[in-house]
Amino acid sequence: SPLPNFYSPLTNVSITRGIIHNYHHGIDMIDLYNNKSVYNIEECKIIKINYPKYLRNYSEYSQEALKNTPWISCESDNYIYTYTHIYNPKLKEGKILFKGQYISNYTNLGFATGSHLHLSIFDKVNKKLINLKSLLKI
Repeated sequence: SPLPNFYSPLTNVSITRGIIHNYHHGIDMIDLYNNKSVYNIEECKIIKINYPKYLRNYSEYSQEALKNTPWISCESDNYIYTYTHIYNPKLKEGKILFKGQYISNYTNLGFATGSHLHLSIFDKVNKKLINLKSLLKI
C-alpha cells in the first residue's frame, strides 16, 4: 500500500475545513506557522492546469469565482491530486512532479475567504474521493 509513503503537502498542517458541502470536494488547510509552501504528495504527472486570465480574489461564491480559481491536477498510478489556490507559471501540463517537490505557495486567489490550500485526492482504483485526514495522517 502506498499510503505510508505520502509526503505532507504542508510542513505544519492545520485543517480549516473538511468535506462538508456538495461543492467542496476535499479539505482546506494552512500551515500553522504561515509557511505557505506547498509540496507534492507523491510522484505524478501534471494532467490539467487552470490558470485564469484574471488572477484575483473572490470572497463570494459564483460561477465566475469558480472559473477564475487557479488549480493543477496531477496523476499517479492510483490517484489524481488537485491542488487549488496555487499559482506557479513555471508548471506546465505533462511535467513530472517528484515526491516532496516544491510546487507553489498557496494563495487567496479565486474563490477564497483567505489564503489556504484546498486539496482533493481521487482514488482511480475505487473511483471515489478519499478521506484525506486519514490518508495524510493529519
